[in-house]
Amino acid sequence: MPLGRLLFWQLPRAAEVRWRIILASFLLDMATGMHMVGVPLRAIELNASAVYLGGMGSALAFGYVASALVFGALSDRVRRTDLIRVAPIFYSAAVAVVGVWHSLGALLAWAFILPVSNGMFWPAWQGWITDVSPPEKRRGHLSLFCVSWSSGLAAGTLAGGVLAGLGMNWVFVTAALMGVLTVVVVWPERGGKVPANEHELRSLLPPVTPDRRWMLLAWMANFGTMFSVGSVRALFPKLTVSLGIPSWQLGALLMLINGTQMTVFYLLGRSTRWQGNFRLLVAMQAALVLGLAMLGMVEHPLLLAVPMLAAGAAAGLNFTLSMSYSVAGEQARGLKAGLHEAVAALGGMSGPVLSGVVVGYFGADVVYKFGGLVLKQFGLHAAYPFCGAVVLVMLLAQQVAWWRWRASPR
Repeated sequence: MPLGRLLFWQLPRAAEVRWRIILASFLLDMATGMHMVGVPLRAIELNASAVYLGGMGSALAFGYVASALVFGALSDRVRRTDLIRVAPIFYSAAVAVVGVWHSLGALLAWAFILPVSNGMFWPAWQGWITDVSPPEKRRGHLSLFCVSWSSGLAAGTLAGGVLAGLGMNWVFVTAALMGVLTVVVVWPERGGKVPANEHELRSLLPPVTPDRRWMLLAWMANFGTMFSVGSVRALFPKLTVSLGIPSWQLGALLMLINGTQMTVFYLLGRSTRWQGNFRLLVAMQAALVLGLAMLGMVEHPLLLAVPMLAAGAAAGLNFTLSMSYSVAGEQARGLKAGLHEAVAALGGMSGPVLSGVVVGYFGADVVYKFGGLVLKQFGLHAAYPFCGAVVLVMLLAQQVAWWRWRASPR
């Protein structure tokens, strides 16, 4: 009997689905967290510049955007489980060979290919979760999904930093193993919705009501947030190397983003107050802007942790809003999940390359004198105030849209 059946088929359907959501989401994003640390460090070993790192981060995001759009729409027309089973196999094969590339050109080309498996998996996986969940349980299952993948990403970034200290190949081989374990979790499937008894239904929060306007607001907020988080993930490793920060501390700092995100996911899953709360949306993005400004100035690891916490909190709220309003309702859930993922990844694609150009332009150390005060600006810090400005522009666009929508009938 296949291992997946031994793991799940003796469980009630409700417990089986919960454990599948937890394990598959955790394992595949733990692998992703590992390669998010390992791929930039591998490029730095090959003497990559900040502009190259930004371009590679954008290549990774572009591969994901394109594949999420294609496979998200495809998952509404074919069996989602087929895509869900194939994607981790493709991921394991793709990530296992990253360490064999010894030129920056080959590594950049592979950066377009590596994320295709993720674009194949995540929209179909979100669609599967909503397929097997009755409307009353959908919010809880999506919250469990978010907590699981973000905790996996947090664990993966920390593990990636530790494994990189042992040798870069350890990162990629371990990530490939996580992909294989994901296949074991997702392969067997009985089908059918999760049953819900009357007592459970009384205790569950109501499902998110479809709202196109809030979906668009959430997409704008998520774009700006992912623009910034993508830039941090692509360029921050080079800053830590220049500051002499060891790889395990790099992993721990990046883990704070996803650890905070996971905490926010958990809290939002237990409340409805974030729905339609524009003030909360504004406050979280304002905190992110301040955090990015701080990241442009500080260098001590403890101070660097503060912007990571702000980024994680903003990412948790904005991803939840974007995902929840995108998959609300019963129509074209795979396509809308793909659009939600594509908008986020578009931010993650444009952020690294533009931020890398900014760092390249301001790459030299500059000393400014104001009277008797001397301020030294390091070029590698320049990306983060730029990202803060992008978040601020997106926030202003949301504010204008909010004012217009409130002044006009639906």
